[in-house]
Amino acid sequence: ISADTFPFNNIAAPNEAFYNKSLACGGCFEIMCVGPWDQTYCPGSAGCKTPNASVIIEVTDECPVQGNEQWCSGDITHFDLSQ
Repeated sequence: ISADTFPFNNIAAPNEAFYNKSLACGGCFEIMCVGPWDQTYCPGSAGCKTPNASVIIEVTDECPVQGNEQWCSGDITHFDLSQ
């Protein structure tokens, strides 16, 4: 990814399995919306209303497991997004 096209401020913290003891830290990944958007999942969010919309993020930290066990622990792929 070119430095002049990188989407600054698009940072994320993945679940502990994806973070892999910081091996994913600093990596850039494309996250793409697949399937229909469910407003009940995140009320008020624009979500994935555009089919196949995507964003490129940089991993900067691990999703905080304490209090977020359902999303941040185990092998389910999850990203806490900055925006």
